[in-house]
Amino acid sequence: METQSVSVEQQASIAEGILREKREEIRRQMKEKRRALSREALDTISRNIAARLLALPQIEQAECIYLYLSYGKEIDTLELATALLKQGKRLAVPKVTGPGQMEFFEITGLADCEPGAYGILEPVEGLPVVVPEPEVQSIILMPGLAFDLSGARMGYGGGYYDRYLAKYPWLYTIAPVYEFSILEHLPVEAHDVPIKMLVTEKESIECRD
Repeated sequence: METQSVSVEQQASIAEGILREKREEIRRQMKEKRRALSREALDTISRNIAARLLALPQIEQAECIYLYLSYGKEIDTLELATALLKQGKRLAVPKVTGPGQMEFFEITGLADCEPGAYGILEPVEGLPVVVPEPEVQSIILMPGLAFDLSGARMGYGGGYYDRYLAKYPWLYTIAPVYEFSILEHLPVEAHDVPIKMLVTEKESIECRD
């Protein structure tokens, strides 16, 4: 009986398919855990994480903070945004500007934002774009569904943050995360950009290389 050999390309395609399935299953599990959270639990976790973030020397020393605006059962960043502005930080928030493209715009308050696609808050038209510069000490706070202690991050599948960080690799990355979203090992893809620090409701973790 003849055995059919599998080409390198076919092997790579099979491996890619398995990886994709694993990642989608993790996304599904994380979304289920989030849905199970009560609003009271979410508010408590969010306040604890915000307090830890505000106490970080990296945040205290930063001039500009690039911050996602939370939606649904994401860790709430709206009160954090107000606190950062009160501290005199420059605050930049994201907006999708084209297919696969995202930019950050400077706001002076949440009144500079309005619901956009899917009801997610985004900066209104006419605000200045903030372009990261290596000499300006900056932090980018990253959303995500799952992480591991090496800094691997699983987002929502759009790749916006990975593409953005590929352009500005000097930005220091911190992710506010639920304790339950940190896994022992997260399967990653070649374009995934690792996180430098994870901040949960219980602790701040510097990721290992």
